[in-house]
Amino acid sequence: MLDIRLIPVVFRAAYTQPITERLGFAADFGAGFVFSRVLHYENAIAMLTGNLSDSRERTPIAGGRLFAVYTLPLNLRLFAGGGLDVLFEDDGPIPMPLVEAGLSFTPFRTSRLSPRPRVRAALQPPPEPVLVEIEIIEIVVARELTAVFFPPDSDVMFEQYRDVLQQAALRLKENPTLRLRLRGYTAPFSTPGAQANLSAARAQSVMRYLVDEHGISTDRITLESFGSDRAPEGSDGTMESLRSVELIIE
Repeated sequence: MLDIRLIPVVFRAAYTQPITERLGFAADFGAGFVFSRVLHYENAIAMLTGNLSDSRERTPIAGGRLFAVYTLPLNLRLFAGGGLDVLFEDDGPIPMPLVEAGLSFTPFRTSRLSPRPRVRAALQPPPEPVLVEIEIIEIVVARELTAVFFPPDSDVMFEQYRDVLQQAALRLKENPTLRLRLRGYTAPFSTPGAQANLSAARAQSVMRYLVDEHGISTDRITLESFGSDRAPEGSDGTMESLRSVELIIE
């Protein structure tokens, strides 16, 4: 055998399930093929005559893995677990058990879509059977919704969301009639009382920043806080989106 090349092509599907705020498990399942190419001599005569053989095969492969996942600050994650891959050769399946452990990083989703104005078409009763009048009515959204996000167990927001608070402060300064509602949220952990304290501390932290850095009056700010029994309006279902304060300008 002079040379062997293996190219695996596997399609995988993954599932993640949180257990606590930081601990959870993840599983993935995959199936595909391993493409192999082997350069070899069939026998000694072929070696003497330089008759090189080129064998190519496609072998099915399938397998799955199960990991325990622990989330660290800065969205770093420790994972450890194992699984089994199986090669389906002509002579029978070849099981390949494995154990894996490591450290991964998942970037945050740093943008939220603003609500779009909705358009409603109202059909007016026709005065005659052959005449139909259509009126387009634009409904103006009377509130603006944005959010800032926090690390686990912390009421100090991530630095990249200071621009969100700056834009909210500019809107309030441009229009003195507008008010700001701050809603604090937290991911599920510990007791309901501890959750409520952390979500309230996050809302207080955002208010202090707006008052101290941008001079917004506390009379124009309303604070609300919730435990893990209520998710933010803009949540995408991830643990990161629950650790937030929503800014509602009305």
